Amino acid sequence: MPILKKYNAPATVYIITDLIDGSLPWNMGLIFIIHLTSKKSFRFRFDSETYEFSLHTREQKQFARLKINSYIIKL
Repeated sequence: MPILKKYNAPATVYIITDLIDGSLPWNMGLIFIIHLTSKKSFRFRFDSETYEFSLHTREQKQFARLKINSYIIKL
């Protein structure tokens, strides 16, 4: 806040109230869902394209999570 005042810079502060109850942010939920699933693949549609990810290894799960996260952020 002091730096914003010093330079008279406007700012917007977002308060995420639904996390007060102990729930996870969507991206943390995505990490848990992908890394804890027993499924061996995951398929979804985004922007009229279908994507499929193998989930056999930890590395594949990490890749899937990062790609899915990047698609969701675009929304």
